[in-house]
Amino acid sequence: MIAFPKKQLFIIGFLAFFFSGCASTLRTAPSFDSTIKTVKTIAVMPPDVKVFKITAGGVTEQIDEWSDQSKKLIEAALKKHLGERYGFEIKFVSEDWLKTNHKDVWTANRALYEAVCLSALLHAYSDINTFPAKLKNFDYTLGEEVQELSSIVQTDALLFVYGFDYEATAGRAALWWWNLSLAVLTGSALLPTNPSMMIVGLVDGKTGDVVWFKTSNPSVEYSFRSEKHIDMLMEWLLKDLVKKK
Repeated sequence: MIAFPKKQLFIIGFLAFFFSGCASTLRTAPSFDSTIKTVKTIAVMPPDVKVFKITAGGVTEQIDEWSDQSKKLIEAALKKHLGERYGFEIKFVSEDWLKTNHKDVWTANRALYEAVCLSALLHAYSDINTFPAKLKNFDYTLGEEVQELSSIVQTDALLFVYGFDYEATAGRAALWWWNLSLAVLTGSALLPTNPSMMIVGLVDGKTGDVVWFKTSNPSVEYSFRSEKHIDMLMEWLLKDLVKKK
């Protein structure tokens, strides 16, 4: 399980400030155009998606039922917007199957992607932690070790999906209006009522390079429990994942 929970609201905070200027959330490796032309099959790795309840006092509780519901909505949206629209053959890989048959390989590659994903969020977007070289040249990789996982699931590329959503209670929603008044008076930034983020990354199955990486805009409200919201979000996230002629 990707180890972001303590960092989630921090990530939302600085990215929301950055994206308030309508900056692009898409990052691609220099090799993206050449790599995507060769991709016929994409294996969707088990999404790591968590939906929390958040109270007015900031107390959070992960709701497994909401999280499972969100994963099903994401899978349906991926089938619609990735497979049917762009012509890729999509494989959905079961986490239970991976854990039963290839636990070590899956665990190792998931941990590698977790580290790469967090580094990209912190250093490849404009903020105090930005590495100028990463803004100019997005060159993150899991390494060639990913070939074993790619061989197991028989794919050209692997799609990793990570997301979290904080669903506000009635008390939390009421507090937001009070914070809005303060923000207007002081000119300070205001976090969304229901903070959420979806992160999608495409990994070359041969080299391990993260060739395509995109996040949702943290300043935009999404409910991961809503079929409409998930469908709209996934369509927007995937619109750039196309083969250029």
